Amino acid sequence: MSEVHRGGTDVGIDRGIFGGRPDAPDMGGATLPIIHKAVVYLTRTDPATGSPHLVVFDHVDTPEAGTQVPAGTVEAGEDVADAALREAFEETGLAGIRLVAALGTEDVDLRPYGVEAIARRHFFHATIDGAADVVAVANVDRDVDVDIMASGSHAVPDRWHHVESDRSDGGPPVTFALRWAPLASPPAIAAELGARLWMVQAALIPNIDD
Repeated sequence: MSEVHRGGTDVGIDRGIFGGRPDAPDMGGATLPIIHKAVVYLTRTDPATGSPHLVVFDHVDTPEAGTQVPAGTVEAGEDVADAALREAFEETGLAGIRLVAALGTEDVDLRPYGVEAIARRHFFHATIDGAADVVAVANVDRDVDVDIMASGSHAVPDRWHHVESDRSDGGPPVTFALRWAPLASPPAIAAELGARLWMVQAALIPNIDD
């Protein structure tokens, strides 16, 4: 087991389960470059209902981007599982996140989005359930900055704002409006990021296909 430090929490990762650093892409004669991405479905058990919920967010300043889940580019030399944990922390402000399952990969042509490349998306299910300490550095109402120290996932707010200031693309800080949505009836997820959410639903919701 190797350890990853994310926001004050050590997270153990079994590389036999989650794989390792992505191999150099086999272009297969294609002319488009491949960009490796990590996509994370972060869940928790709702303290009031006991049902699974999914973290989703909207960009405060660009709501036209649509509702999304944590996702981002795998850095050069970075393990895809490490990238998943990093992106989940950077875009939510929550520590105590652990990976539950690797959900496979899908290739997405980015040309419709104005990028001449293929995104190879590595999907993961993660949770904050069972975390000894969950820390959120957030802005819950855009007027009052708070540090939330929780003894478990039940104390994390239902809605909060988080500013990602250290962006991998070097862009300006971006504010996310995050919330927990019922996993059984999540909002539409933009940019095909919800392609493998059904796998998490099947794992956590009994008889969802009935």
